[in-house]
Amino acid sequence: MNKEQFDKISARLKEVDGVVSKLHDDVRELAVNALGPYVGVGQGSKSGNGAGVPDAPADVASSTGDFDAAALVDKHPSDSPTQNSLLCLAIMYATYGKGSYGGWGVMKGIADEHALTVSANLPTTFKGQKSNGTQIFRRAQAGWSVTPAGESFLKEEYGVTKGSTPIP
Repeated sequence: MNKEQFDKISARLKEVDGVVSKLHDDVRELAVNALGPYVGVGQGSKSGNGAGVPDAPADVASSTGDFDAAALVDKHPSDSPTQNSLLCLAIMYATYGKGSYGGWGVMKGIADEHALTVSANLPTTFKGQKSNGTQIFRRAQAGWSVTPAGESFLKEEYGVTKGSTPIP
């Protein structure tokens, strides 16, 4: 862990402590577990060694290929529901590949996990999104999938690579 990572985690821990310390004792543990991914450590974090310290630098993709969604969210902050929807799409692409995504539940779960506000009507949002005049997301036989132009867009815009975890 370098000084920059230490400072970032320390600041977030102090911020979380300010929230958790005001909560009733019965819900503090739940709050700590829920806010772990925000801090970058803990139960919900993909990085960490169980001692609350990340194993590797908080990069979007480590040299071992582990994807860190929290780092991607930190790298692309936005208050725009459309931009946050694209960020969730990048997380899905980096985790599950190009699709076909059957429903919107996984994306809404990602948005909730990272406290992102996404567009209320995701199909309409993605239907209109284009990169160099080509749609980045399209209706597929079993749901929705990222187009080849969308793959290029996500790789360039968010620096992610195609994931291979089975879609839940």
